[in-house]
Amino acid sequence: DLNSKLKIKFLNISTTSKINKKIKLDKSKYVATEKTYTKNASLNKTKIYHLTANTISDVTCLGIGDGKSHFNFDIETKINKNCDNVSVNQDLKVIALTDLVSADLSPILKINHYNITGSHAAVFKRINQEDLYYLLTRGLSIKEAKNLIVKGNLLINNEKYYQEIEAILWTEKIFQC
Repeated sequence: DLNSKLKIKFLNISTTSKINKKIKLDKSKYVATEKTYTKNASLNKTKIYHLTANTISDVTCLGIGDGKSHFNFDIETKINKNCDNVSVNQDLKVIALTDLVSADLSPILKINHYNITGSHAAVFKRINQEDLYYLLTRGLSIKEAKNLIVKGNLLINNEKYYQEIEAILWTEKIFQC
């Protein structure tokens, strides 16, 4: 007896602009899956409101930064009183390919009810220079080595998500090498 479901998958590579959103989940049978694969956007102050029982929100934001990139993933989810059986998940992750990459990661849950399932995570990870060096000594270019390291980081918990964006990582010139 699901009322509303929201699923956002967001890939962000070397950001320069912002996206602001307000999403209300109520009894309107709202079902949305949003996938954004862009080189020039960031989720900035996205708010999700659970206004009734039996609603789901699942937000995954992935930033892959090269050069002097900055990521701003600010996701706020609010669950109102008397909203039974609500499920909330927020996963924010940035993989930094250089020491110049920075990030502001804010997974915020505001819960005003007790019968819910919720989780949130924020991860900022720099690539291991020893791993990069090892791959370079095996004949890979810097771009190939960085792509392989990114692929390994994505496959840890996001195998299905990685399959959707694999073509972007391997066919486009993403990284400034």
